[in-house]
Amino acid sequence: MSKIKRKYLIFSLNFHPELVGVGKYSGELVDELRRRGDEVTVVCGTPHYPLGHTYSDFENKFSKETSGNVTIIRVPLLFRNRLGASIRILQQVIWALSILYYTRTISRVRYDVTLLVAPALISMIVVRYVVLLNKSLLWLHFHDLEVSAAKELGLLRNKFIIFVAEKFERWAISKAQWVSCVSATMKAKLLRNNPNLSRVTIFRNWSDRFEFQEDFVTDVEAEKLRLGIPLGKKIILYSGSLSLKQGASLFQKVSEVCELRGDCFLIICSNSVGAQSILARIQEINALKMMDLLPKTEFHRLMQCADFHLLPQQNSVSESLLPSKLNTMLLSGKPIITNCDSNTELGGLISHSGIFVEDSTSVLQLSKMLDLDKNCLAMVKDNSDRTFNKFFDKETVFKRLMEMINVMESR
Repeated sequence: MSKIKRKYLIFSLNFHPELVGVGKYSGELVDELRRRGDEVTVVCGTPHYPLGHTYSDFENKFSKETSGNVTIIRVPLLFRNRLGASIRILQQVIWALSILYYTRTISRVRYDVTLLVAPALISMIVVRYVVLLNKSLLWLHFHDLEVSAAKELGLLRNKFIIFVAEKFERWAISKAQWVSCVSATMKAKLLRNNPNLSRVTIFRNWSDRFEFQEDFVTDVEAEKLRLGIPLGKKIILYSGSLSLKQGASLFQKVSEVCELRGDCFLIICSNSVGAQSILARIQEINALKMMDLLPKTEFHRLMQCADFHLLPQQNSVSESLLPSKLNTMLLSGKPIITNCDSNTELGGLISHSGIFVEDSTSVLQLSKMLDLDKNCLAMVKDNSDRTFNKFFDKETVFKRLMEMINVMESR
């Protein structure tokens, strides 16, 4: 093992082995730091996302495990069948209180950097206390701006709660030596809401091109047969979590196109607790296959079977988050069907590889949009490659991250 360079303490409610969202990226971040020889301690919840309950291979209890230079401390969480705003807040409060159980243990070690991953910003109260004890630099990273997103989606409506939540967010940001987020619009919003904030950097989500290429499918038809996907159809794929931020409108319109044409087939991979309510209106169509989320290798192979990728996004949250599934879609080089506004950052990133569906777009119009010739598909692939290499390539993203941490430590 190479010489240990830095010691990191990472607080992330979601973590490996979760397949999507924050847990996926926090897990891969730790893998990369471990590979570089750094020592990492992770404090996280029991794996649960997007199922809404603890994974079958785990118990919802305190646990601690060490492998090489990585220590993982898991704490129990609160789960309910319906995860509304009040339950989400209560879950995060319990998460923060659970961290206290290990405060004495983790405060004995002198860390170089303490990272808090948001959502679950409420744990900043405990994290701040830990940082005061271990004298480390405090880095706050936003996967999404949870307070703004909850307000924009109508999950938070009480004006007093919104006032308190926004005030707490500003306090949490003020206590960090460094702040990062996953998109330029999120950075602009953070700066707008926090005029004194000067230490904010874009740390984007990523995909590994080499891993994707290692999982290359040489016989797509054979792979489709193995997965139970019909041959001779245009495959439209959605894989990821499902919640209010995606909505149901694009799924509904695409399902109607599949029924109209007869040569299109919709595949939805999601274990989300809210998936059934969102997809209730399209459950009965013939051209639909529902699947569970797949492990990384299987997911890469499925991506190569698709002719189109589906990227639903409510425009009300365009400044508060950027879908983490975008980078793998770009890596696949296939056209992306989306209902996002073309003037948003997301719209700009897929401006030359996306099929934009507006509320006014009819089913017949969308059907015609799917008839792309070989030259058009080649252009989509080239444009996707350029965007991926510039913004989402793992090697590029982590190079920028190490530069950010070097600057952080020099201040």
